[in-house]
Amino acid sequence: WDHSICRPYPHWVAAALICLTQA
Repeated sequence: WDHSICRPYPHWVAAALICLTQA
């Protein structure tokens, strides 16, 4: 997990974005 992408969003939102961008 890359903590550098920490944002004021639920962790699942960031995870979803990662999945989409790395798809």
